[in-house]
Amino acid sequence: MAYRGDACEDALNPYAFSKLAFDRYVRQVIPEARSPIVGLRYFNVYGPQEHHKGKMASIFYQLYHQILDMGEARLFRGTDGIADGEQRRDFVYVGDVVRVNLHFFENGGGGGVYNCGTGTAHTYNEAARAVIAALGRGRSSIATSPRYCVVSIRTIRRRIRLRWLPRATRAASHQWSRR
Repeated sequence: MAYRGDACEDALNPYAFSKLAFDRYVRQVIPEARSPIVGLRYFNVYGPQEHHKGKMASIFYQLYHQILDMGEARLFRGTDGIADGEQRRDFVYVGDVVRVNLHFFENGGGGGVYNCGTGTAHTYNEAARAVIAALGRGRSSIATSPRYCVVSIRTIRRRIRLRWLPRATRAASHQWSRR
């Protein structure tokens, strides 16, 4: 059975609304579908070959280039009781995302909308420390930025039922930045 997370779904912007509207549409048509429909909600995907994304590249890519260019990783100021750089996201390595896609392609599976992440949130401070460690140089600082809305999203542990677990450790997956 697909995740029915309507109670904790909310769209904060037009992009999020378009994704949410499609998820809800898929849930409506699944009962009549003649073949499995699988929707994957990608969390914060990172890895090699992100240069084409520009400002939408992962925080790891952005921090990597900030350190190379300026010697420091610029993090977001905290808001609403969250300390500077302590905003949390579920970062998932692109290789693990590919494996999830291949799993559904090769094995089929129940139709539905699935979250595609590791199930563990990490802070931007942790991301900065990982990139600094991988480069062997740099420091982090807090950038003056507009207020950001921080949303807590419960990650669905469907990956356990799919017998899928991420293989890449956070430290190992950051090694791509050295290439």
